[in-house]
Amino acid sequence: MSLNWVIENYECVESTQDILKEISSSTFTEEGLVISAQTQTAGRGRHGNVWKAPKGNLYISFLLHPECEISVAGHFSFLIAVALSKTIDKYIDSGHEKSLKWPNDILIDGKKCAGILLESNISPKGTISDLYVGVGVNILAPPEERIGLQQVSSQILTVESVLNTLLKTINIYYDLYSKKGFKEIQNLWISEAYRLHEKINVRLPQKTLSGIFEGLDEEGTLLLRLDNGVLERITAGEVYF
Repeated sequence: MSLNWVIENYECVESTQDILKEISSSTFTEEGLVISAQTQTAGRGRHGNVWKAPKGNLYISFLLHPECEISVAGHFSFLIAVALSKTIDKYIDSGHEKSLKWPNDILIDGKKCAGILLESNISPKGTISDLYVGVGVNILAPPEERIGLQQVSSQILTVESVLNTLLKTINIYYDLYSKKGFKEIQNLWISEAYRLHEKINVRLPQKTLSGIFEGLDEEGTLLLRLDNGVLERITAGEVYF
């Protein structure tokens, strides 16, 4: 199953997510619509974190209609993360370490290069009817303490070339997911997981947990083995080290 991508380009917007939501809320919109901007003035990440958006990086949001249960909506974050990782593989020079940080970041040499944001609408049936997928990739102008793809590539990169490669790669893994479910996506993500089988900290709204990162379950939940031996399943939180 492939998505038919339709790209709308903007020079500057507050947020590609908000533009996409406005368009899809006013009329039925086929999945595959991509909102791309050269820069954003109010870009955001998970939990409302600010995503700094200087010109020279990739900022997009695109629409999916998964009609899936709420419990498995998180699958798409890992699907896109795998597609992003495989896209980066086409550009990154050898000698650099790329990894996937739960649940939605791509790291190169331990610094953030890309992130994913999922927001959704729930249908009257209780399923996810609209999924708004935001993707940001630092390419030419990484913010301070981040890394840009051009810094680790001997190729001459453009935002357009990276976008085109990413959309083609998303189609490959969207098709894989449609045919075979989450297991292969899960395994691909785990194979590049940052700090797998190592001690991590997970910040929750009211407490912080510490333990060994043991992987993902079938819904994409983080499995954390606490010091007392209990296996904690974490659906949302901030991982740090």
